[in-house]
Amino acid sequence: DRVLAGTSAGCVFTTVNALKTTGATRWTRGAGLPDGFVSSVAFHPDDVNTAYATYSTFGVPHVWKSTDGATWTNIDGAGATAIPDVPVNAIAVDPNSPTRLYVGSDVGVFSSMDGGQTWAVENTGFANVVTEHLATGYIGGAPYLFAFTHGRGAWRTALVPTPADLVLDPAPRTTPRSVLPGGTVTVDHTVRNAGQASGGASVVGFALVPASGPDIPL
Repeated sequence: DRVLAGTSAGCVFTTVNALKTTGATRWTRGAGLPDGFVSSVAFHPDDVNTAYATYSTFGVPHVWKSTDGATWTNIDGAGATAIPDVPVNAIAVDPNSPTRLYVGSDVGVFSSMDGGQTWAVENTGFANVVTEHLATGYIGGAPYLFAFTHGRGAWRTALVPTPADLVLDPAPRTTPRSVLPGGTVTVDHTVRNAGQASGGASVVGFALVPASGPDIPL
């Protein structure tokens, strides 16, 4: 039921009840957006509240993000890792790693691995050419990014999965700190995934370090 609509005047409208709209339905107009031509809009693949919009007008920020459809934030970046002031025509979100964003511009494709904080020119051999549309899809079960250009045809590149980032959170210091004869001490550890992808974990082994003598494998 959620629909985004961008206009040539720079407006982005949102509704959460698209299948029941009528001529009297009021759409939410996004705040904070510039005057310009809205060239594309897209939803986050896992979060229906998060959306993106791009602008193909010179002199305005080109890539925007909203988490509620009402308030928008520019994610062009800053400095040497920012999107240059060129028309941006399309945006695509990696369905398996949603912090990976791709935009098609008048000078080729730019990618961000951190949700739009920093950007870099796509470097898998893609042409420096006007890119009018981007899409993600699957070939033989593997994810791909597809780019459609003005004058150089259609291109594709595999989207390499982002590995899980597994972190071991050690337990705090145990109480009691000594083990009496016949007594026990329980030690808990947590394996946390700090990344964007799912992943398995195998416990290799831990050891108890006594006050004296060799370590005791657990």
